[in-house]
Amino acid sequence: MKTALMPTAVLSALAIAGATHAQEAMHIDPQWYVRVDAGAAFQDEINATPKVKGKTGWTVDLAAGRSLASNVRAEAELLYSQDDQKPSGNGRIKVLTGLANGYYDFDTGTKLKPYIGAGVGIGQVKLDGGLVHDDDTGLAYQLLTGVAYPITDKLSSQVGYRYLGVNDVKIGSGAQSIRGDYHDQAITFGVTYKFGP
Repeated sequence: MKTALMPTAVLSALAIAGATHAQEAMHIDPQWYVRVDAGAAFQDEINATPKVKGKTGWTVDLAAGRSLASNVRAEAELLYSQDDQKPSGNGRIKVLTGLANGYYDFDTGTKLKPYIGAGVGIGQVKLDGGLVHDDDTGLAYQLLTGVAYPITDKLSSQVGYRYLGVNDVKIGSGAQSIRGDYHDQAITFGVTYKFGP
C-alpha cells in the first residue's frame, strides 16, 4: 500500500503547484478543478478461455473537470494501472484509459461529501512479458463512488472505489489468442484543487 500511495504524494504536489501557478498567471474560470488519485487495483481479469488474472497492483489517475451545478460536475480523466499476472513470472497486465466522467455530489449538511459517478471512453489493455506480448483497445467504462473532505477552501481530499471495464479485447494470435472483457476494481486516495471557492 505504501508503494501505491507514493505516486499520490508526488503527483499531488505537482498538480497543486501547477494549478496554483496557472491560476496566478491567467484568469481561470473558478468552476474548474484538477484531481489526482492513486491506490491499489485488485481482481484484474480478462474473462477469456483460459482466464487471465492479475495480482493486486497499483493505479494512478489525473483529471481536469468543471462544476456544472451545485451538485453536478464533469471531467476528462487519464488513468493507468498495472499488476503482475498469476501465476508468478507470467508478465504484467497494463491498462491505459481516457475517460469522460460525470458525478453527482450529495449534500449531507456536513463537511463530508459522498459522491457517485460514471465514465465512458477508450481503453488499451496490454499483456507484457509473459507468453503473450500484445495489446488491444476497446470501449472503456467505469463506475465510481466515494467521499470527499475539504482541507481548505480550495483543496480537498477524497477516498474512492472504482470498477473499470474494457470490452472485447483481442490479444495475441493463433493458439495463444486471448479474447474477452477486461475488468478490475480499485481503492484510491487523492486530492482535488478547485480554482474557485
